[in-house]
Amino acid sequence: MIHAATFAAVFAVLFASHVWADHCRQTDKWAAAKVRPEPGADGPEQAESWRALIAHLTVYHLVMAVMLAVTAGLLDLPVGWAGAVAGIGFSAVS
Repeated sequence: MIHAATFAAVFAVLFASHVWADHCRQTDKWAAAKVRPEPGADGPEQAESWRALIAHLTVYHLVMAVMLAVTAGLLDLPVGWAGAVAGIGFSAVS
């Protein structure tokens, strides 16, 4: 039962951090810039799009990591940090 409760708590905090980071921490400028260039576009618009995407991903995953660490610490969850890093890393590259 401990594994199910840990899974549920981790899922809840990662989902909450996803919603908060995606909707509250992402700026309108980042959101607009991420979709701006047409496929195959080159130059400044494409570079701006990549910068916005990287900024969003960085903030998004930092929020996830901090919220998971705080929750795991406060609730004394048996979270394996190698697994947490692997999961957040997989999220970042996918």
